[in-house]
Parts: sequence; C-alpha cells; structure tokens
Amino acid sequence: MQRVLERGLNPLLSLFPLSLFAVAVLADLGALMSGLASFGDIAGGVLAAALLVGLVTLTVLFVDYTTTPVGSVAHRLRGLASAYMTGMVAGFSLAWYLRGDSLGSGPVLLLELLSFVGGVLGYLAVRTPGPVPVERRGDMSWLAVTGELTEVPAHSHR
Repeated sequence: MQRVLERGLNPLLSLFPLSLFAVAVLADLGALMSGLASFGDIAGGVLAAALLVGLVTLTVLFVDYTTTPVGSVAHRLRGLASAYMTGMVAGFSLAWYLRGDSLGSGPVLLLELLSFVGGVLGYLAVRTPGPVPVERRGDMSWLAVTGELTEVPAHSHR
C-alpha cells in the first residue's frame, strides 16, 4: 500500500499545464510583436484553458499531497509541485486580470514570463533527483508509538 502511495508524480500533472501556459506566452508575444488582435484573442482563449487546467491540476496535487505518507519523498515532491503550480497559476491569474485593465501587453507579458520561468524552475526541481533519503524502520505514527508502550496493570499493589 505504501508503494502505491509513494508513486512518482504523473507527468500529465506538470507538463500539460506547463505546455498550455507556454502556448499562452508565445501567443501573447506574437500579439505584441505583430500587433494583430487575433493573436491576442488566441492568447486569451489559451490562457483561459490553461488556468482551468491549472486549477484542476492544483486540486489533484492537493489530494495527492494529503494522501501520501508524511515525511516521505513523495510527500515532499507533491508539496514542491503544489507550490510551483500555485505560483504559476497565481501569476497567470494576475496577468489575466491585468489584461482587461488596459495596462498594455508589455507588463502583462513580463508577468507571464516570470510566472512561466518560475514554473519551469519548479518543474526542474521536482524532476531533479535530490539526496537519497534515509529509510525509516517501522511506522512512527502516533498509534504505533502508543501501541508499543508497556501497559500498566490496572490493579497495582505497593
């Protein structure tokens, strides 16, 4: 059961949202360079889909995070993946909000680029193997510790 809970992070949870956000950044860059409104419309549609996929991914990562054993490598990786995905979705959500504020596409594109670079760095941190953790012997949960305590007899005589 523990091996099932400590499985690796599904690439679909990280690569699919990352790819959609990359397409949104490229479409915004195309809109900025060409001045065509159609690129801006495409970027808006892709960004809406990327934000929706990002929110679903955050939900799945949260469920995965809460079901993995505490202190395990999988738990730490799920936490890191949730953190970088949250930062990326929050940055792109702010860019979505600023897009309608007629701020101009330059600052919005810069915010999107920063959010995307943060997402790529987080993805690389999750995929890069870290130090090998020391395996625990036995379960250190509260029930395991209290179960190993010696029982005091109910009728002790002095």
